[in-house]
Amino acid sequence: MPLGAASSLRLPKIAWKTGTSYGRRDAWSIGYNREYTIGVWVGNFSGQGSPALTGADVATPLLFDLFNALAYNSPNKWFAPPATLDFRLVCAETGLVPGENCPNQIIDYFLPTVSSGQRCQHQREVLVAADGGFTYCRACAPAAGFRRELYPNLLPEVAAYKEAQGIPYRRLPPHNPNANWYALMRSGPPVLPLLPPTPSTFLTAAKSNSCCSVAQPQRSTPGVLVR
Repeated sequence: MPLGAASSLRLPKIAWKTGTSYGRRDAWSIGYNREYTIGVWVGNFSGQGSPALTGADVATPLLFDLFNALAYNSPNKWFAPPATLDFRLVCAETGLVPGENCPNQIIDYFLPTVSSGQRCQHQREVLVAADGGFTYCRACAPAAGFRRELYPNLLPEVAAYKEAQGIPYRRLPPHNPNANWYALMRSGPPVLPLLPPTPSTFLTAAKSNSCCSVAQPQRSTPGVLVR
């Protein structure tokens, strides 16, 4: 609630949502009731951000003032909930259906067959060395001596923005520097032919999707590239 909202005892009954864009360039607050739908935007036409520009602190008080001016001391009639309205657990951070890495969950309304069933992926489990210095993938993780931790699953553009703006966030430690060595020890050395290849045979490495996989040789004919 914005400052001073508790004193608005005759404020019309409304539902509202706030929003603040990256860089605090835009402050939004949109509300509605049975009679009105109002949207408030606060910002600079040049797009320049301001540290004080947030939807809750700047736009929402204006939204409340507008509703007070239009429907002060109104009877506050509200919408009847749909008969199919039900409850479910959602991730407290995103409001989505909890994923396997959502420890904080709350109960919320939803409409079966209408509300989104997308599962939350805002965090991911990472295997971290005991000293926290680097991470492991599944291919190079040792049998013991690591711990499982949850890290923000940020989009690359969001992480880049935080880096550029100096916004603190939990950075992922670098990957295990000995990853290829661990993979080689686990898989064993690749089997190579005992005799040199004939002039019509070339040895090429097979592409792998694992960051720690050891490439295995394949045979191909001249002029054919094996990917």
